[in-house]
Amino acid sequence: RDDRQRPEDQVLMRALRDFNIPKIVTDDVPVFMGLIGDLFPALDVPRKRNPEFEAVIKRSALDLKLQPEDGFILKIVQLEELFAVRHSVFIIGFAGTGKSEVWKTLNKTYQNQKRKPHYNDLNPKAVTNDELFGIVNPSTREWKDGLFSILMRDQANLGGTGPKWIVLDGDIDPMWIESLNTVMDDNKVLTLASNERIALTKEMRLLFEIASLRTATPATVSRAGILYINPQDLGWTPFIQSWLGTRTNSSEVSMLNVLFDKYVPPLLDIFRNRLKSITPISDIARLQMTCYLLDSMLTPQNVPNDCPKDWYEIYFVFCIVWGFGSSLFQDQIIDWRNEFSKWFLNEYKAVKFPSSGTIFSFYIDHETKKFLPWTNLVPQFELDMDLPLQSNLVNTAETTRLRFFMDTLIEDDHPLMLIGPSGSGKTILMNAKLSALASDKYSVTNVPFNFYTTSEMLQRILEKPLEKKAGRNYGPIGNKRMIYFVDDMNMPEVDKYFTVQPHTLIRQFMDYHHWYDRQKMTLRDIHKCNIVACMNPSAGSFKIDPRLQRHFCSFAFKTVSFIMDTPVSSGQERNDFQCSLCKIWDEEVTICCNGDDCENMCHPRCAATRDVESGWICGECDTDVHKQDYMMIGSRKISEGVSS
Repeated sequence: RDDRQRPEDQVLMRALRDFNIPKIVTDDVPVFMGLIGDLFPALDVPRKRNPEFEAVIKRSALDLKLQPEDGFILKIVQLEELFAVRHSVFIIGFAGTGKSEVWKTLNKTYQNQKRKPHYNDLNPKAVTNDELFGIVNPSTREWKDGLFSILMRDQANLGGTGPKWIVLDGDIDPMWIESLNTVMDDNKVLTLASNERIALTKEMRLLFEIASLRTATPATVSRAGILYINPQDLGWTPFIQSWLGTRTNSSEVSMLNVLFDKYVPPLLDIFRNRLKSITPISDIARLQMTCYLLDSMLTPQNVPNDCPKDWYEIYFVFCIVWGFGSSLFQDQIIDWRNEFSKWFLNEYKAVKFPSSGTIFSFYIDHETKKFLPWTNLVPQFELDMDLPLQSNLVNTAETTRLRFFMDTLIEDDHPLMLIGPSGSGKTILMNAKLSALASDKYSVTNVPFNFYTTSEMLQRILEKPLEKKAGRNYGPIGNKRMIYFVDDMNMPEVDKYFTVQPHTLIRQFMDYHHWYDRQKMTLRDIHKCNIVACMNPSAGSFKIDPRLQRHFCSFAFKTVSFIMDTPVSSGQERNDFQCSLCKIWDEEVTICCNGDDCENMCHPRCAATRDVESGWICGECDTDVHKQDYMMIGSRKISEGVSS
């Protein structure tokens, strides 16, 4: 209708192409265009464009500190075109591909056009179906409204002609989305169990932001338009350019640009094709962690304005090694950290590492700008006689470097996760760090997960230490910052549609910084809160939703053999191992023995324990997830029994 002078075959060809291209993955585009070419030979119709609208999109992207690249603008235009012909749209894509930024930029574009848009977001899996759509009390026949029905009714009664969206950011589940069939089809009506009918107005749209359609039925998919964002559509460059936009030193930005172009493409390639992480980590999550570390390291004290350019590369290499390699681990066959270290040292020669150890064995000395071994920072072991023997933490090079990154990331309010097998000391190290935080600045709440944890139980735990501020704002008491420690993150039950309900509530908080009051069905904005977590990749659901995982800076925790081997070997090297043991024996052992006797008694048992445990890891013995735990517990019990 807008192009009446164009022949019908050109209009049909353009409609078929432009409506279907947004939903096709990159690899299938040539096949689809070949079919279009067969149907309309020698016909090439340019895409319909609106330069003025695209100019407003560019301005809106800059307002949101985003990069107005052509691929990004195209996706926003395609979303606008889908809204013109569909009142329900799916935005689909992997974690970190820019789904949220696409619709948020379109919303900002409407604001810049003075169209007064309005949207409400919710994760439909963070609440139960009854809380989502409402329920009739079977005893009293009293009707209780649901969250979605309240939002839809409020938008329907909202005045104005601006666009109104309900953003459903969560996994598709036939149990709840089938209730929206009459809303998504031409009826545009939500029918509730109370017999109330809420009609969708012409300004209202349903926007579903999801990772895949694996649990969606054909009836659901056929009722909505689809915008698929391929990982290649935007890539990693816009994210880096947006981060560089936060740096104020122009010479630093130009230097970092060169370093990102030099290091990132080969690293992404080897991590996609050759290396293995302890849990799936997206490319954007690795780059995000690298940028977090660069923010903390590239300070005026470390890199003054007149510093040599080599200093930037030294800090950049340290940050990108840990930003990418922190999730590498040792399995039964290969130590992936060693493999990455060998490749990196062979590929890049500009920054020199010491010859001994791997690239993970060193930190940067800020004074000399040289790499020094982490063992230099390991504190001397001091036995606290007021604590039980098993509660004393023996620091090693592994715990020291993890503690360094924990200090850095928690100080900057970034979520982090320790991932490792059972019994490796994740919880002990995390608790040691959290207990050392200043009590006048931080509050800590432990959130232990188990198989039966639900989002409602989780929300009660999260809300308990918070107090109401002004309006709908909630936060920790006083001016403190709250840190939630979620232990055994992957333990809750996975439902038959592959969703872990407590995870949906955590992701809603991390994405939007709010959740809904389950009684009043009102929004609660949550401020000054952060989440740290531990996870065992060999238990529970083994891994978590990539859309949640990408928020965390993930560290693979080394297995028990390394944790146990380091204090013994380093103690022997420093010749203080027997002294530490004598402190224990002087207090605990009822018989008299000298330092040599202690060493003669303890060294063989420690070495034997390490050898047996190493045999399990290397596959020389039958593997069992519990055997390492039993061995360590048994070894500890022997020590306690001898010293009792």
